[in-house]
Amino acid sequence: MASEGEDADLVKSTDSVIIRETFMVYGSIYVALFTTFCYARRRYNKYFNLKSWVPEMQDELAVEQTKKYEGSWVSWSWKVFSVSDDDILESCGMDALCFLRALRMGVKLCGFGVFNSVWLIPTFLTAEESEETAYLSDTFVLMSVANLPTDSPRFAAPVLAAYLTVLYALKLVHKEYGWYIEYRHKFMQQRTPRNYTVYVSAVPAQFRSDFGLAHYFSQNAAWDSAKVVVESHIAMDIPSLEAKVARRLVVVEKLEHALALKQIKGISTKQRTLNVPLVDALEKKTHLFIKTNG
Repeated sequence: MASEGEDADLVKSTDSVIIRETFMVYGSIYVALFTTFCYARRRYNKYFNLKSWVPEMQDELAVEQTKKYEGSWVSWSWKVFSVSDDDILESCGMDALCFLRALRMGVKLCGFGVFNSVWLIPTFLTAEESEETAYLSDTFVLMSVANLPTDSPRFAAPVLAAYLTVLYALKLVHKEYGWYIEYRHKFMQQRTPRNYTVYVSAVPAQFRSDFGLAHYFSQNAAWDSAKVVVESHIAMDIPSLEAKVARRLVVVEKLEHALALKQIKGISTKQRTLNVPLVDALEKKTHLFIKTNG
C-alpha cells in the first residue's frame, strides 16, 4: 500500500509540474550539449568544416563562412540562414538543399502552430463555467481543450485551427513543389558528368566492351549521337583479376622500397626463403614483380 507521503506527491504531480520538470531535465541537457558543441566548434573548427582547408574538397563558400564565423560562439547559429539556396546548391548539392528546405518547412509549420495557440489559449481559458470542469485547477489544463464543457460551441475553435493548419501545409507543399521544379532544372543544367550519364544493365554479350557499347548507342540513338555519346565504360565483375592486381600493387610497393634503400643508403637486405639460402631482397622482389606481370 502507498503511504500518505506518496499519495501527496501524486496529488502534487499536476500537468504543469510535469511539464516544468520535463523542461528542466531535457532543457538542461540541451543547453549543456549545445554549449559543448559551441566550444568544440570554436576550438576545433577545422574538424567541423573540412571543405575550408582540405585541398581536394576546398570550397569557396566554406572558406568564406569560416573566415566570417571562425571565432564566434553563437552568432553562426542564426547567420547560417542568410546563405542563399544557390550557394548551398553549388557547394552541397541538391540532396542537402532539399533536406534543408524540408526542415525549413517544418519550422514554418511549427510557427503556424504557435500562431494558433495565441488565439486558442484565450478561447479555452475563458470558457464558460460548468460542473464538468469545476474540479479543474491546474493552469495548464485550463488553457487546453479539457476546460471546455461537452456542449460548448467553442469546440469549433480547434476544428478551425486544424483546417487552417492543413490548408497552410498544402500551401507550403505547393510552394515547395514549384521551387523543386525550378531548382531541379537548374541542377540538371549544370555541365557535370553526373547529369549527362546513363546507366544501363543486362548488356548483351556482343556489346560488353567500351567500344561495342558506344558503337551501339551511336548507331541506334535517335539524336545526333556523334556529338552526344562521348564515351562508354563497361563495369566488369572480375574478382580473380582484381585480387591479382592487388597482389601486384603490394609487390610494387616492396620493390620501390628496396630500390630506394639501395639508391639512398647503398645497402640491400637479405631474405631467407623455404629450403633456399639467403638471397638478395631486391633480386627476390624483382623476380616477384616479373612473375605478377606474367
